[in-house]
Amino acid sequence: MQKGGSGLIIIYAVVGLFLISQTMIISVNLIPSIIEDPFELKTYRKSLLHALVFSFGLFAAFWISRIDYRKLLKPALVYLALSVGLVSLLVVLLKKLISGKNVERWLFGSSVQPLEFVKISLIVFLAYYISSKGSLRKFGYFLWVFSVIVLHALLLFLQPDKGGALFVSFLSLSMVYVAGMSRKAFAIIVIFGILACPSL
Repeated sequence: MQKGGSGLIIIYAVVGLFLISQTMIISVNLIPSIIEDPFELKTYRKSLLHALVFSFGLFAAFWISRIDYRKLLKPALVYLALSVGLVSLLVVLLKKLISGKNVERWLFGSSVQPLEFVKISLIVFLAYYISSKGSLRKFGYFLWVFSVIVLHALLLFLQPDKGGALFVSFLSLSMVYVAGMSRKAFAIIVIFGILACPSL
């Protein structure tokens, strides 16, 4: 985490959100079971698992935050992560086509969803590409980035995961806009997206 007040605020916010969500889950699911049988160990299993996973995630975030991000912004690593994300989305799509399922979003069983990795790999790619090019005002730069975003969104949409596709598109375009994308082009894309949403 960042040193100083801003880092502590982020930690407090994350811990606070976790406690609020767990309070809601416990009040709905755990308390009625405790009243019925307070000595049944299975009753507490999910809550303990959530706390364990959250603690591990918080430790991992702290450890990752101490890594110099500039060491990670190497073309080979960035494009490897991007390729892994795209391949995982393609594998999920192939699983759907082979199995004939209407919906398929998981890479292995119901424990690994490519979307979660894609969120990170796409952000890292955009950050690297934008920082290396300086801006996206050149049409060629913008076209390449836009094509990558559309490909990710399309593969998510075909799962179908419309929420994931919209989230990835909104997050990516926000970064692109901040990076210096022309307002005219951004407005055209937003208008097109709004018109396309009712048909999704």
